[in-house]
Amino acid sequence: MAGLRKFRLKMPFGARMIKTALAVMLTVYLAEAFNLNSVVAAITAIINVQPSLNRSLRNAWEQLAVHMVGVVVGLAVGFLWAPGP
Repeated sequence: MAGLRKFRLKMPFGARMIKTALAVMLTVYLAEAFNLNSVVAAITAIINVQPSLNRSLRNAWEQLAVHMVGVVVGLAVGFLWAPGP
């Protein structure tokens, strides 16, 4: 068994890096499919990737909720002060 240690390969990347790469690829693909800004989408995907899948999904749901609240507040303020600045 001790002789097998020298054959153990050192991976230059880990699971988090693979998960981040997959998230960025999927995000850029979806952003391009819907004609959105893929750079902003990729940066958002990089920021939202957490060490575990559970934390990543929880963070994504929190981000979705925060964005929805922001849209509602922005629309309400826009309708209240229209046609202002």
